Amino acid sequence: MIKAKLFFLSFCLFSFFSGANTGSRLTATGGITGFEGTAGGGITPWAFISGYGSKEEINGTANVQYLHLNDYTLTTFGASLGIYDRVELSVQRQSLDISSGITSNVFSLLTDGAISAAQSTRIDMDIVSAKVKILGDGVFNQRTWVPQVAVGAQYKKHRDFDTTLLLPDGTGPLPNQGVARILGAKDDSGTDFFVSATKLYLGHISGFNLLTNLTARYTKANTFGLLGFASENDDSYKLEW
Repeated sequence: MIKAKLFFLSFCLFSFFSGANTGSRLTATGGITGFEGTAGGGITPWAFISGYGSKEEINGTANVQYLHLNDYTLTTFGASLGIYDRVELSVQRQSLDISSGITSNVFSLLTDGAISAAQSTRIDMDIVSAKVKILGDGVFNQRTWVPQVAVGAQYKKHRDFDTTLLLPDGTGPLPNQGVARILGAKDDSGTDFFVSATKLYLGHISGFNLLTNLTARYTKANTFGLLGFASENDDSYKLEW
């Protein structure tokens, strides 16, 4: 299988929270919404639950994210629900636009240069996630170093696994094969499992706050699932930190 990586260099993030203020929690303790829809960093889940609701509140968020580089554009949008600062549920749609240059290179490689031109293409994927806090309080319990710990699962469904890639004349030499399938992916869907440990130390370094996070992900996804899941030669889960 051809290995491919996407480098998420910058995010333009827009988050809309219920209410005009931060509600019952400190600013940013819900994290930003990652591009997979889970609260945390840009590409890494945290143990914090989305939104600013307390243990007695239900709080919702919505997000739109846009990333543009020379060869591709990634747009994502979705919503999440934080329930009693214990459970997080989220849905997210990802849309990756790949330039004609990348698609042309794929065809050229597969056909030994016989086909060297193709149209740009789009890859869409849906993600449904759930996260549960299982112990600790990463913000208010400053008397201990024990972090807040949460476990979660993300079901991902590729929408263009069987979408034919077209040449400039509109023909499709590889019918019912999208980018992920052409590159050797075996499945169009998969489930990631993760555990995150997060701790915010208030005023510990010259009066500044220090946030620490460690996340382990158990996955079959290729490039977070945008290039499908597993391959014909390797159908096993991998642990990624």
